[in-house]
Amino acid sequence: MNKILTIFNTDGVNRHRMLFPLAELMGSLERHLKECQSRGLPAGMPSNISHDLCRPIGWARPSGVYIAKDLARQVGVINCWTTTEERDQMGELLQKYWMAYHYYGVQPYLSELEKRLENHLTAESGYCFVEGAAIGRTNLAKDMYPELFEIGGSFVDKDGLTDYNVLLQRTKQIQPGVFHETTQNLVIFAHRFFRRSLSHRNSLNQYVLQSFHRAAIAGAAKPRLRLDPNLLGHPDSVRSVIELEHWHGPHFDDDISKIKSGVTEKVSNEESRFYSAVSKTHAWWKNPEERQPENLPPRMVRTFEIEELVEDTTPGLPNNTFGCRYAHAEYDLQQAVISHFDGAIRAYDADAYLVRIEKSIDRSGKNADYTKLFRLDGSIPVSTWKSVLTDFFRGNDLIEEYLGGTEKAGQEKSDPQEAAEIPVLPALSSYVGLALTDESAVAGRHVLTDLSFNDENACFSFAEVGRGQIENLMRSWCASTDIRLLSAQSTTINLSTIVLAQDQPLVVEWTQVACALADAIYLEVEAGRLCKISVSVRWVVEGIETTLSIAGAAEMVAQLLNGSCGIVRPDKKISEWIELFRDKLCQFAPNLISSVDWPPSTVRHGRISLELEPDITFTERR
Repeated sequence: MNKILTIFNTDGVNRHRMLFPLAELMGSLERHLKECQSRGLPAGMPSNISHDLCRPIGWARPSGVYIAKDLARQVGVINCWTTTEERDQMGELLQKYWMAYHYYGVQPYLSELEKRLENHLTAESGYCFVEGAAIGRTNLAKDMYPELFEIGGSFVDKDGLTDYNVLLQRTKQIQPGVFHETTQNLVIFAHRFFRRSLSHRNSLNQYVLQSFHRAAIAGAAKPRLRLDPNLLGHPDSVRSVIELEHWHGPHFDDDISKIKSGVTEKVSNEESRFYSAVSKTHAWWKNPEERQPENLPPRMVRTFEIEELVEDTTPGLPNNTFGCRYAHAEYDLQQAVISHFDGAIRAYDADAYLVRIEKSIDRSGKNADYTKLFRLDGSIPVSTWKSVLTDFFRGNDLIEEYLGGTEKAGQEKSDPQEAAEIPVLPALSSYVGLALTDESAVAGRHVLTDLSFNDENACFSFAEVGRGQIENLMRSWCASTDIRLLSAQSTTINLSTIVLAQDQPLVVEWTQVACALADAIYLEVEAGRLCKISVSVRWVVEGIETTLSIAGAAEMVAQLLNGSCGIVRPDKKISEWIELFRDKLCQFAPNLISSVDWPPSTVRHGRISLELEPDITFTERR
């Protein structure tokens, strides 16, 4: 396995102007471990390429939260398979995870859903948890709401697109692409072709559905949208799915009249191909042509077509089919607006795709199964069109590359000669690690032999106990006289982990340990024997092991230990007190002069360990 140490999230404002509070970073990890514990799963979840659940690459395990004065970082490891055998082994775990995910997501709402759909369920019906708890079968939604799906009816055009204004009148949009129909109290979804890999495994493309909605309610265009005929959900179960992506690049130049006619081909580089699964993208501007609308004067129009060509077959389509996103638009030269715009999926069988991928879009013909997904007709500003277009092709950076123009106004360009700031370890930081454990907790307070030493003749574990007053304290907490005790001949020490007694109130245990450690650290600092220290305290509650480590300048560590005596509550959820704990850390920590370099060793060791001087020696303490 290839192990990647990574930051999953922070409590800073991200590029989408969202902020996840520290309490939520901690709370999400606590809830995740409880879920895994109840479902009989190891900690973690599948890791996928570009949020596409049809493209798994390994197993992601968040392990804890690293806290410094600048940010809190939820960190962990991603185990990626490198061999077929590892992939097959991991595949069993992934399958078990997703079976549990859908079962436990739908179960609380299943009986109510079945009651509301009882006359429409068949042996084919199945459930899944998408934006909410849902039941599906072929044409289930169409049977329940025929007026929203029947081609040729009052609300549906010849391509199967529903009048969006009517849809909004008859339903309440809970989130982009998710509509609550209150009469039968069910949720209708946008078509699954708005999902990655065109599969119900994935979430809806909220980017394009949101930008389409904004264009629709602006009133300048007649909007139409394809709905999912096979899926209905429970409104109380709907929750927001947050998939963070950052698309970057220059602002667009909206003067389409200057674009030359002809075909442009953009080819993905290796990195882009890996993430987007797109081989290349074809864009075609046709020569201006005169149109004669009914009862209107003639107008000059430029037609635009764009299609992406994918690398592999599409999991959401049957029979080894290639699904390619496609868009078509018409630009009115006199009014300088887009007068028509639609997006679709072109699905090719293997033989047709081998022909298509070798031809230019203007010579490829129409040898595909065509499914239109949305349509806008009217006076659409070019900027609005480009927003919907790029959002529809979410993940395909060739679209922005093709449409790119001038740089953002006022955007600063980095000076390649300017030396980058080197991240530094902060003077005071903390790490809260969480893990599932099935080990029986030792009743009394004790010190772990969590360090090891290797030489040519032997390998042994030991506990680092420091010197002077700290050593006396650590010795008193050692549960056995057989433990091998070592002390680093250094003013920097990494004390071995102290485990709180399980047969005493944990709050009292924490207070006694923290205050005693703080007093001993102060004495060693005054004696000139200690500059920096890392301390680690562990406790176990209901099968979840928590390790709180604090590291940095010794005097600041002592201040934080004393200051947190009334804050840290091992008997409660960490998310309930972690914000107050961080406030104390920020109170004692000095201002940062550079960005913080979080130590990846926290993930490997489950605690913070300070780097010692080269060629440091250890003395055995008998």
